[in-house]
Amino acid sequence: MSKLDPKDVELFLLENLNFFETRESLVSELKFKHAAGSASSLLERQVTKLRDEHKSLISLLNTFIKTASINEDLFNKSKDLTLKILGSKNKKEIIMGYKLKTHSSAKKRFKATGSGLKRRSASRAHILTKQTTKRKRHNRGMIKMADETKKIAQKLLYNI
Repeated sequence: MSKLDPKDVELFLLENLNFFETRESLVSELKFKHAAGSASSLLERQVTKLRDEHKSLISLLNTFIKTASINEDLFNKSKDLTLKILGSKNKKEIIMGYKLKTHSSAKKRFKATGSGLKRRSASRAHILTKQTTKRKRHNRGMIKMADETKKIAQKLLYNI
């Protein structure tokens, strides 16, 4: 491919004055320099301003597209869940399709045994100097939970 001569390009553009009307993307990439050196012409400033606006609008559009994609995913998930709930016959059928997660703080604080749940004794974390040795000894280890609190702990542990 032969190189284009700048004079030929100039002649072509003079003959085809409406060349850039249908090629707006080329206009946004053109750079104009003022003949006086470092001074910029009004046209150059307008083009720079339009380019900056164009970049910010493209960035905003990309953000909208990303948000729309996230919203579409959320909509599809909620639609699938709604259809599954409507199509199920009982509560157990709904729950079986999803992984049940144990409450992470509950599994650290309670221990399940054959006879129920155990918890750590209270008054074991700090300010132990005021307590007698007997009191501290009796507070060691785990104790059985009361029925009222056991129900709450079971809900947290087994996600019922």
